[in-house]
Amino acid sequence: MTMIKNQFDLQAALKTLHTNDWLNPVAPVSEYADEIKAVADFNLMDSKYMQRNFWVAQFAHLLTRQFELGPRAISRVLKLNSHKVVVRATAAYPTCEYASLREVQDNLTMYCEKAGVI
Repeated sequence: MTMIKNQFDLQAALKTLHTNDWLNPVAPVSEYADEIKAVADFNLMDSKYMQRNFWVAQFAHLLTRQFELGPRAISRVLKLNSHKVVVRATAAYPTCEYASLREVQDNLTMYCEKAGVI
C-alpha cells in the first residue's frame, strides 16, 4: 500500500488568507456606524454604569419615592444580603437619573447587552 503525501505550503495559505480576509473585509465599516454611535452615546466606559451600586441606588431612589420603602425593605425586594448595601449605594449616588422603574430596567438591560453580559 502506498501513501500519497500532499505537500502543503503553509506560508502560501497564510498569505492567501491574509489577502482575502483581512485586507478585504466582508462588511464595510460604514455598516457598523449606527452601532458605534449607539455605544458612544451610552458611553460604556463611564465608570458609574459599571458600578453595581449605581443601579442599586437608582432602584432604591425610585422604590423610596414611589412606594415609600426603607432600606431593609428595598434590600429584600432587590434580594440583597444586607440593607447596608442600599444605604451605601444611595449615599454614593444621591440623585436619581430615571423617572420610572421601567426606565431603569430598560437602561440596565441596554447596558448589559452593549457590554456583552447578556
